[in-house]
Amino acid sequence: MDDRNSMIQRLVVFGQLTLAQLIWSGMHIALLPALREGVTPLALSVMRELVAVPCLALPTLLFTPAMQNISEKLTWRLLRLCAISGLCTAFARVAICVGVGMAGPVISAAVMPITPLVTFGLSLMLQVETVQPFAASGALQLVGLFVSVVAAVLICVDTGGPVVLGATDSASDSPGAGTNVSYGTIICIANTVAAGLGFLVQRVVLQELDLFVTITLQTVFSLIWQALAGLLMLPLSDWVLDWNVAVAIS
Repeated sequence: MDDRNSMIQRLVVFGQLTLAQLIWSGMHIALLPALREGVTPLALSVMRELVAVPCLALPTLLFTPAMQNISEKLTWRLLRLCAISGLCTAFARVAICVGVGMAGPVISAAVMPITPLVTFGLSLMLQVETVQPFAASGALQLVGLFVSVVAAVLICVDTGGPVVLGATDSASDSPGAGTNVSYGTIICIANTVAAGLGFLVQRVVLQELDLFVTITLQTVFSLIWQALAGLLMLPLSDWVLDWNVAVAIS
């Protein structure tokens, strides 16, 4: 019975992760038309967070148990950690918008599966966790990470070689290719590093706070960091969006 419950839990987790990957892939496709309309990546990312915050905050306030005790749990230390995680998330959000514009949605979505590898490598470097390669669980982790990397490389391969070493501009014949495939791919990889660091900080916060509260706070801080950067760096004209772009962001 325990083995059956464990298998069901694993299948549920697998289904959730698959759904998350499909949503991320769809987001990459939706971002490209908005970027081609001339929207700057930073403004696009800020607008996206403006949509995400209420979508996360409302169910968090309504369905998270013991919300009345959140003020007691939410210490300055946890707020600082959420701010750091939000900063990593902000960088990752902007980087993926830039990466989609340069590399196109196909390649940017293909790079995303290496996020677990980067997160795992960072966790080993920072001694957050360890791996036992000769144990069944450790061996499966390593095999899964290897498959993710190989899949990303195969999808990113261009006729002139891997995109990081091959095609460097919009001359690439890949469907939906952006303005600079090589630099866009590198920026997408930088996105995975920032996301990995954010996940590691988030893990510390999750030991003391509810999942939805943590994600909501992380997104709020991400919005604050991006909005501050946008107000300092972008002219007011960059914040004016037409209807097609607003639909793509939503």
